[in-house]
Amino acid sequence: MPLDANAALTLALQYSSGTSEDQAQIVANADDIINAAERATADHDWHAALALATTIMIDSAALLWCPHSAQGVRLGYIGIAAARALADDTALAALLHNTAVALWAQGELAEALQRLKASLAIKERLGDKIGIASTLQALGSMAEDSGEGAEARQWYTACLTTQQHIGDVTGIVHTLSKLGRIARNAGDPAQARRCIRSGSNAQGAIGRRARNGVLFISDGRTRPGTRRSN
Repeated sequence: MPLDANAALTLALQYSSGTSEDQAQIVANADDIINAAERATADHDWHAALALATTIMIDSAALLWCPHSAQGVRLGYIGIAAARALADDTALAALLHNTAVALWAQGELAEALQRLKASLAIKERLGDKIGIASTLQALGSMAEDSGEGAEARQWYTACLTTQQHIGDVTGIVHTLSKLGRIARNAGDPAQARRCIRSGSNAQGAIGRRARNGVLFISDGRTRPGTRRSN
């Protein structure tokens, strides 16, 4: 018997932690969950469709990468339609980003790029600095993966600027590593070394902030019992 939207959401929430075991359960039930989301869409039950899409595509992220990314694209588009129907720009931006990741895994680079840029535009309008940094990082990774080093450097540099603005030290270290790799591959060892040194300095700052009880995590969360840095 097909799952209705409520049963599908209960199932999705049960396995939404993002652990490998829970993701395996999502994958095993993915078609039933997606079919329930499609029926909710057909009934214009946008809230149910959006809840299913965000639980799977954002909270769990079980369907972003191969071999399950085609299902992720399918559910992502359902969520995008629901977010637009409900004028929920925050959910829309997140779903555009994660659907782009699934499209990227499918090799649909042009479509993925379009979705990422649309996500970035919404996040910029909302002033979501953490989300902006995340999408800039993804744009850089996509460009680098496509062999476009100069374009990747531009995206990573913009990402680094945003991370510095919000004090995302962990993200800064990660992005400097990527910029160092781009410089090395471009035949600029001096710039690569500068990135490495800057990354080491930022890594030291992580230790100091942790000792002071403040550590900003690159996904925008803080460790329990700490405060977010400004």
